[in-house]
Order: sequence, then C-alpha cells, then structure tokens
Amino acid sequence: MKCPDFPGTVLALNLCRISHLLALTVIWTASYTVFAQERTIPNYIPETVFVQFETGIALTKNAITTGLQEFDRKAAHYKVYQIERAFPFLDHIVSTPKTHRNLIALRRTYLVRYRANVPPKLVADDLNHISGVAYSEPAMKYHMHSSVVEPNDPEFSNQEGLRQLRLPEAWDIVRSEESNPKIVIAIVDSGSEWDHEDLAANVWVNEDEIPDNGIDDDQNGFVDDVNGVDFSSPDSNNPKSRWGEEHGTLVSGAAGAVSNNGLGISGTAWNADLMHVNIACSPEFGGGICHGEQGIAYAAANEADIINTSWGGRSPLSAYSTLLEQTLELATDMGSLVVVASGNESASLDRLRFMPASHPRVLSVGSTQAVTRTLAHFSNYGTLVNVYAPGMQLLTTGLNNGYEYVEGTSFSSPLVAGVAALVKTKYPDWTPDMVREHIRLTSENMDKDNPDLIGELGRGFVNALAAVQTPPSMPAIRLKRWSWIDDDGNREISPGDAVTITAVLVNYLSNTSQLNVELVQADTYPFLNWETHEKDVGVIAREDSVKIKFDFNVAKDLDKTHIVRLFTHIQDGEFEDRTDILVLTINPQYKILHENLIALYQATGGDSWVNKENWNLDKVPSVPELTTWYGVALMEGGIFAGLALQGNNLTGYLPPEIGNFSSMDFLYMDENQISGEIPPEIKKLTNLQELDVSNNLLSGEIPSELGDLSSIKYLNLNNNKLSGAIPPELGNISELVYLSLRNNSLSGEVPPELGNLSKLEFLFMEENQLTGELPRSLLQLDHLVELHFDGQPLCAPADDEFQAWLNSIPFVGGATCSAVSFTIQIENQSYTRTKPITPLVLPIASGAPPIIYTLSPSLPRGLAFDPKTRTIRGTPTQVQPPTFFTYTATDADSASASLKFSIEVVSPVSESALPDELIVHANYPNPFRQTTRMVFDLPRPARIHIEVMDILGRHVYTNPPVDLEAGWGQEVELNSISLPAGHYLYRLTADMAQTQSVYVGQFVRTQ
Repeated sequence: MKCPDFPGTVLALNLCRISHLLALTVIWTASYTVFAQERTIPNYIPETVFVQFETGIALTKNAITTGLQEFDRKAAHYKVYQIERAFPFLDHIVSTPKTHRNLIALRRTYLVRYRANVPPKLVADDLNHISGVAYSEPAMKYHMHSSVVEPNDPEFSNQEGLRQLRLPEAWDIVRSEESNPKIVIAIVDSGSEWDHEDLAANVWVNEDEIPDNGIDDDQNGFVDDVNGVDFSSPDSNNPKSRWGEEHGTLVSGAAGAVSNNGLGISGTAWNADLMHVNIACSPEFGGGICHGEQGIAYAAANEADIINTSWGGRSPLSAYSTLLEQTLELATDMGSLVVVASGNESASLDRLRFMPASHPRVLSVGSTQAVTRTLAHFSNYGTLVNVYAPGMQLLTTGLNNGYEYVEGTSFSSPLVAGVAALVKTKYPDWTPDMVREHIRLTSENMDKDNPDLIGELGRGFVNALAAVQTPPSMPAIRLKRWSWIDDDGNREISPGDAVTITAVLVNYLSNTSQLNVELVQADTYPFLNWETHEKDVGVIAREDSVKIKFDFNVAKDLDKTHIVRLFTHIQDGEFEDRTDILVLTINPQYKILHENLIALYQATGGDSWVNKENWNLDKVPSVPELTTWYGVALMEGGIFAGLALQGNNLTGYLPPEIGNFSSMDFLYMDENQISGEIPPEIKKLTNLQELDVSNNLLSGEIPSELGDLSSIKYLNLNNNKLSGAIPPELGNISELVYLSLRNNSLSGEVPPELGNLSKLEFLFMEENQLTGELPRSLLQLDHLVELHFDGQPLCAPADDEFQAWLNSIPFVGGATCSAVSFTIQIENQSYTRTKPITPLVLPIASGAPPIIYTLSPSLPRGLAFDPKTRTIRGTPTQVQPPTFFTYTATDADSASASLKFSIEVVSPVSESALPDELIVHANYPNPFRQTTRMVFDLPRPARIHIEVMDILGRHVYTNPPVDLEAGWGQEVELNSISLPAGHYLYRLTADMAQTQSVYVGQFVRTQ
C-alpha cells in the first residue's frame, strides 16, 4: 500500500492511509510551525481483523483453527497464522449486572492476523457472514488531535489556560492528592516519558507487581506492568516506548504534571497518579493509534478513575466500530470516566460521527482560544461536544525533560481530565456518568463569545470551581437508547408513512419534579406532521429511566431525500438542557444514487477495478447493502458521504454524473489511470471538503468551476497532465488549507487571486511550466507552512519584504529572481564499461532566461553531454575511478550555480584500486520520501553506524550497524518510515581496524 502525498512537517507523525472507509485524522507539527490541516482519511491496521465469536465457541491458546468449518476454510484462504484473544486480561474482572454483557462479549473477541494481500475491510466483511461469528470488523488505526506551536506573545503567561478554567480557586477546595487512595488518570496514548522531571513523582505504581522479575505477579495478564503497559511492543511492558512517545508526554503534562514542586508547570489534577498506557502503532505501521480498544480496557480493568483519549476518527456508517462501542460501555460501567478530544476538523459532530467523541457516555472536549472563550479555529463543535477548554498556546511537558507550547483538542481533553479527577476526589462515590454530567452541567454558556454558533457549543466552557463547589442540584437526563418503526414495517421512511420513535431516557443526577421532554428539529422540516413531539414526564429519580414515544407523519408529496436531525430538549422548572441527537433518513432515493454509481462504474472501467466488492449494478441497494460496497461511505442517517477509490485501477474518464453526488463530503480517486478532462459538473458538489484526483492521467485545463466549491479544504491535482493557466477562480475557495498542483504542465503566471486564500497552509506548484514572479498578493498568506514553486522558470521577488515573508515559512522550495539555483541534487553515477547507459537528464535551474548549461571536466570516453537537453548519453569505453564533475547553470544576468556529482566506470570484473580514505558522497536521493542510500568509498573493511538527529540536536534514529568490505561506492540504505518529514542531521561512523572515521551531513525527508 502506498502512503499519500501529504504535506510534511518536522515532527509530523507518518500518516498512511488505506483505501477503506473509516475517515481518520492527524495533526502534529513542530514547535516552530503553525497548525497543520488534517485529512480525514480511512486507516486500518494491515492484515489484522477483530472477530467476536458467539457464545459457546471456545478456542485453545495459540490456536489457528476454530472448529467452525466455514471459518477455518476462509482462514486458510486468507493465510491466517494467528488467532489470539484481544482482551485476555479481562478474565480476572468480576462480572456485575452492569458490566456483564460487554465483559462477556469482549472476552470472546479475538485478533485474527493473516498474510494474504487482502484489505482488512474485505476480510472482515467476508467473515461477518459465518455462522458462529457475532461480528468481525477491521482493526482501526486512530490518530491524535494535536499540533505544537510557538506562543504568539513572548510575555504569554505560562498557566493562563488553567486560570481561565478557575483552577486556582478549585485547588483551594480540593486537590487530587488528597484522595485516598489517590485518583488515577490513565493516559491512553502514545508512549510517554513518564520519568520526566515534572511527571515522575506522579507516576502510577501497580503495588501488586514486582518490578523486573519476569512474572505476572498480580495475574492481570501482563508481566511487570509496574507503571503501565506498552501495547505497541509485544515484548515490553514499559510504557516509555521509543516509538511515538512525544504526544503521550505532552498530553500527560496537561493533566498530571507535578504541582507545587517548585519545578516546571502544574497539571490540572494537582497530583493525581498517571497510568501510562502506550497504544501507539509499532514502527512498521507508521504513526497513529493501533491499540485503542485494548488500552481503554486495560486502564478500566486496572481501576483507572479517569481515562484520557486524545485521538479518534471520523466513522462512516459503513465502518461503525461495535468493538469500540462495547469497550467504552464496559469501561464506563467498570467505573472509569473516558474523557475524549473532540477532534480538529472544524466540523460539527451533530452532522458526522467521530469516534470515540460521538459516544454518548464519554465526556467530549473541544478547544477555545488561549485567553478567550472563542472557539479555536481547528476545533470540532456541536451539541455532542459536551464542554470546552483552552486549546491554544498551552505549555506542557516535552521530551528530554523539556517543555513545549502546544495546541489542539488533544490537550484540551487532558485539562478537563484533570478537572474530572478533582470532581472524583470531591465526590468519590460518584459513578463516571455522574462525574461527566456534573462537569457538563456546571460549565458556562459560550454563545455570546461565538455569535455564529449559538446553540452549537454543548454546555460551554468548563468551570473547575463550579464543578467542585456547586452541590449537585440539577437533573441530568440523557438518551440511553432509541428506535423507530414505520406503519408498513419495511424499515424505510417513505412519503405518507406514520412513524413512532421510542426513546429511553435515564437520569444520572438530581431528581426531577416537573420534567418535560421534547424533540426539537435541528432545521425546518415542513414535510413532517407531528402528532406527539413532547411529553410531560414529571418525576424521575436519580438513576431511574423512562420510556417515551413520539409520533409523526410524512407528507405524501415529498420528492427529495432529507436527513432529519432531532435533539432531545429537557426542561424541569427553570432548568433546560439539550443533550442527544437522533438522525433519520426520510424518503431515501437510493435508486438515483444507484444510477449515478453505475454511471461512474461504467465510465471508469469498473470491470477492471482491483476491488469492486459488492458493487451490484442490477439491484437498487438498501442502506445495509450499500454500506458493504467497496469505497462507498455513508454517514449517520444513511446519507452518502463520499467515495474512497484510490489505487483501484480506475481507467476511462470522470463522467458528468459525478456532479450528482450533491451530498458528497470527500472524493478520493488518486493513484489511478483516469484520463480526459475534469468535468465542469463538479461545481455541483457544494458540500465537498476534500478532493484528491492526483496521480492520474487527467488532461486539459483546470476547470474554473472548481472555484465554486467554497467548502473544499483539501485539493490535490498533482501528477497529472493538466495544462493551461491556473484559474484565478481558485482564489474563491475561502476554506482551502491544502492546494497541490505540482508536476503538471501548467503555464503562464501565478494568478494574484491565490493571495485571497487566507487559510492556506500548504501550496505546491513545482515542476510545471509557470513563468514570471510570484505575485505580491501572496504576502497576505500568513498561515503558510510549506510553499514550493521550483523546477520551472518561476521565481520569487528579491526585495527584502518578500524575502522576509519567505523566510517566515518553515519549508520553501524555489528560486529568487535574478539568481540561479537548483532545488535537487544529482546522484553519483556508476556505469559499466561497454554497456550503453540510461540517458541521464540533469536538473533544471531557476533564473533569468535564457540559461546556459555546462559540464566540466570532459566526460569519460564514449559519453557525451547535450547542453540543450541537459542529457548525458553514450557507452563508456574506458574504466575510470570515481571522478567529480561540475554541472553549472548561468543565466542572462551572468549569475550562476553549480552541482557536483561523481561518475565512475567499472569493468564487469572490477579493476579499480581501493580508495585512500573514507569519502562520503552524501545520500541519494535527497530530498527523499521513504528510503535513501548513503553512498561512500571505504578504504578498509569497516562497521558502519549511522545516527540521525533532528535540527534541535535530539537523537531520533539509529540504523542497525552494517559490516562492509573495502571498495568504491559502498552503500547503506536508510529506511525513514519511522521519521516524520523534515530536515535532519546524520553522523556516519566507520569503525576500521585501529582507526575510526566520522562524517556529518544532512538530508531532507518529504511526505
């Protein structure tokens, strides 16, 4: 599988997307970059699925068969090599009436690992239909919601966010260290530097486990889990993993940095214990979260009071995780409150499912700006985001005993987790539902600070003082479950239907006295005729529940599909609350959708697709059937969300019917062979937020109609055959954060209208035929993280103002006008005597045209250089040791730039003498995406070590030592999959007999 062409930042976690339907997000940048826009792209752990078996199916340890004939046959087909229990540590948990259902279910859940080259979604779908299987689903790979930034103001008060939450006053009333036993917050995240100077004193200690004796002393299923557990490394229970430990360290400090110790910062909990649970993906899977469900279950099983999860992902209907839902329910019923980051998509959770934040029994947290209650620009919002806390310019613990300024809902969440620890200290007998509701109901309304989002910000800004000071005096009425039936019983709400909704509500806090429950429409739905939309209930005691029915009729003349969203509005005397949401699809017209999908299938050569699982062209699908179609995503309510058909051998062309998917949120068709023009009908996709048709064969001009898609945040057209000018209408896409036009045949000048893209963070225009200067209007783009315009006769103004602006952007590629520059290097070449070489095209330079290219000294006999095409061709006829050549470009202003590279010619049997000393020819290619080769001449046999440091000098990677013989052009391959994109230093050490040689260089890794 191939990772996407995604913008890299210095500490960016590797985002690798797999072409299925769970849309997930990641945001992670270094301390000197700005907020990076996330892509909501599906991710599963490769070659792994979860399978939950029905009651009565028992598997022996280390089994690779189940005794279920059909399952074992398919397991053999998929080359299953391991079937292991996902939650064996839950065996020692005593079942209660609350936990019994989910506890027993998770005990029957297994991780099934296989070797066949089949996507996990397809394997899970196939296993789902087997008798004896309760369900099967892919193992989700979640991502963290964070970015790291410099503070805007050097005088910024380090703990301002805590003061905004009224924590100093709350600490005067209660502190977590006063609890006996101490409150435990589980940081279920990536690895953590738990022995950080400002975290170590608060580390959780499993008193029943003896350190480092190799024995599971407490029989909880884990050996030596003294301070937590590391799911990312099967052979280690040390939560301080070398893999992905920064995010967990940053999150830990927000909630649990040691308070009142005269050192560093203070965590919001005031010295609760921190249980560190590392659930990061192991290095071979890149960055992200691969063990979320197991991490939550471990924390709950080991009696964590609060569990913080600063990660999650968009969850279409077709990828809904029963496993995650069961895990969250079980953890809550076992006594753990799960506090969740709401995500950084700038989206309403009332309109999309984002798990685990959308689950009704978690406390979901959004972000505000640093010193105001204005919603942070990246934060998700909506009624289903329960509360908000500062999420910008927060100071927390960083790696190597350091401290970092951060932003993201990743860090708002642990702030509130610490507040929850204070509430639990004050009210130790409260259940997680009670703690959650009390924090929610004591928060303060934010409508006046956000006039454009009135009624869409949950209960508002957390008030820690009110949470620990205000006695519980309000009811907390929440939706426990709901269902609907239509009068004809066909499970489809059609025109003329009578529908009954049955809702079960539970009260978690104070008794009600005159409770009224009403279903409130999120929008105006004139086609609904309500017979009953509210009910007077009266009294519901704490922890009691009530069943209520509501009735409506659908108009008979309805001609369109509508998604209806209904909120539960609670009123008890003067107390009011709007809590949960019910989503219904009215008059689903899947026939029309089916017709458009057929048109797409036929136009793009569907019969030749790599994967067309369940695409049925002969029958209009139901919602459950449509959720199984490969690449088709439905959101809650059955609404069509988008297509994920990247890397699927699509050919042909994009049909005009593509514009009929009016509700589509994302369209991924990259890595295919689609040709022809982008149809102008694409302008009808007014809800589209992400469009990726990169790496195809699209031709013609970029349609100006793309400028009509005002909601797009991510637009990727790179690596096609698009020509003509960049349409100025692209400057109308006000929400655009990422724009990539690289490697096409675009010509003309860059339109000044691109300067109107005020939210733009990534702009890639390199490797085209654009000319002239960058427009000065780009100076208005003050959020840019990356700008690339190299590889063409396009340059940047040389004046001080424009150059200062360029220098403010962390990553820039491109030349300054009236100066010559190259943006890429030339690899050293090794040719074989008497064999024709592959023509070598040398790089193009930027400068004032015309540019003249020269090469010196003379090439080896038989080779020739053509300066017009910048190409070396021929057949070498004479052996030559590595010799350096200088490639020079001189422009019309007599400015010049040069590159050096070596050429050697060897016989089929090498005749060359050994070099006199270690000579390193740098790494090739550079920049690179995944792997690069360190090339060097070695005078004697040696053991080669390569160490990699980031630009701050922090050690980030060591290549395993390699023993090499003496010789010319020796190589060591460096696999960078575990490194974020960015600039790095490396140190190559050659240990030879009685001597050591060291070389220091640098390289750039891109995404």
